[in-house]
Amino acid sequence: MSSISGLGFGIYMAVDLALVADVLPDSASVAKDLGVMNIAGALLFSIGPALAPVVLAASGGSHAVLSAVAGACALRK
Repeated sequence: MSSISGLGFGIYMAVDLALVADVLPDSASVAKDLGVMNIAGALLFSIGPALAPVVLAASGGSHAVLSAVAGACALRK
């Protein structure tokens, strides 16, 4: 089942990337625009782990507070 899910997600991502590249306004700066899109998608995965120790230190090491902050961030999105 997971192989079917992985195949479907891979096909979706390939089509999505092709559509994004196709609708970009300036064909001379496609690589720059795709790089900005990649950074925007990956930036949150870098910020979250960097902020977790700060939240843990501020809450006295409480993982319940960390979970509450993570949940609040997820609801905000």
